Amino acid sequence: KIISSSHAYFRHTHIFDENEAYKQALLEFYTIDTPHIAKQILTAHHFEDTFQVASTLSHRFDKKIEILTPQRGSKAKLIALALQNCEELLRTKMDDTIIEQKIADLFSLSVIPYRIETFDNSHMMGAATVGGMVVWDEGKWDKKGYRRYELNAKDEVGQMKEMLLRRIAKFQEEPAPDLWILDGGQANLNLAVRLLQEANVNLDVIAIAKEKLDAKAHRAKGAAKDMLYTNQGLFELKANDKRLHWLQRQRDEAHRYAITYHQNKKRKEDTQISLLHKKGIGKATVAKLIQYFGTFEAIENATTEELAKVTNQKISRIIKNNHT
Repeated sequence: KIISSSHAYFRHTHIFDENEAYKQALLEFYTIDTPHIAKQILTAHHFEDTFQVASTLSHRFDKKIEILTPQRGSKAKLIALALQNCEELLRTKMDDTIIEQKIADLFSLSVIPYRIETFDNSHMMGAATVGGMVVWDEGKWDKKGYRRYELNAKDEVGQMKEMLLRRIAKFQEEPAPDLWILDGGQANLNLAVRLLQEANVNLDVIAIAKEKLDAKAHRAKGAAKDMLYTNQGLFELKANDKRLHWLQRQRDEAHRYAITYHQNKKRKEDTQISLLHKKGIGKATVAKLIQYFGTFEAIENATTEELAKVTNQKISRIIKNNHT
């Protein structure tokens, strides 16, 4: 049975070296932190450094490991299945690459967007306000690159500003992508462009906003369409346009990530509020504490004296006892 799968793509195929590809892939995939490595590794082709790599892995994991290239039997069938899966992945990758090229052409982007960061925020009536950034890299989600943000701003543009500034501050150690996609309209686009200019960073930006077809319709009701805001102007693509679907997929993943974080944080906050209420601390006092300190973590870390500035000595002692 298949336990897990992993794949990578070579962008510059004109400098592709099969021996180096196998060598690099195997040595980077099977690190000392790998929880399990089989005694036999199967490859579709025999490569020049097969025995050297097998020896390195055997030494690394303190057991004999063979690298085989089966020509017949059940192991050859496994290789055939793996190649079939690779072909399917490659077809999907090629489709994505074509879409990325078309998006670059449509919006006159400075580069084809191979690596994309998409931002969204989530809150409910201003509570548990958080943001999320997801990363699309070389045709797949880079989950290690995902980031969560606890936000303090009350308005959505201010919340987006918090996220973008924190991301820009990390460009030195985590380089900028090819494209930013923001959930929101013209205001968020203008914000991002200004912040990037101030940071002297050249980075393409697209904002995608869901807008009502009927402006008078209730916020949660009525048909809506996605509008695309760029430096080249406002775009409205047809509902069946694959370029729109690709952008929506990025936005929807960021929304899923942000709202999941929001829901988890909200549940935790509700539990903490409930505990304070049981200790006799009223809703108004809890609201004052949150407004002053910003988060429950900050309340937990505050000293009795700091808490007393917002409430009184009695309540501050109750709170500290509640968290010790």
